[in-house]
Amino acid sequence: MAFCSDFGWKKDPLAKTAAEILVSSEEEAGEKQPFISSAMAASQWCSAKKMGDKVILPQSLSMAPLDREAALHNLGEASNLRDEDSWEDRMDPFMFRFKFESDYFMFFEQCIDKENLNVHACFEERG
Repeated sequence: MAFCSDFGWKKDPLAKTAAEILVSSEEEAGEKQPFISSAMAASQWCSAKKMGDKVILPQSLSMAPLDREAALHNLGEASNLRDEDSWEDRMDPFMFRFKFESDYFMFFEQCIDKENLNVHACFEERG
């Protein structure tokens, strides 16, 4: 069982969903793909910390540009869905998957708290 986090995004149906925030922030900032650039920065941190087999990097980092665009588009469409499983399926290409909770928390502290990167992560085992 994996334990995943959406890092504080609200579940209130009247509030913006993570996908809506992502899409609107990309449009407002005029940036090409800040969500992807955050994942790239976070993956560099994982490499520097020699995480190796302790983490599976997001699939989006190795996708062809058109496939990556399609995955971002699918994520944006998920904002209209109420089914949590559909959201998780669409989020999957962008997820950092840690083997251990302790590595996940170290990643969270650095990449989310300190560097304020827009990434998603989960872990497989507690301890």
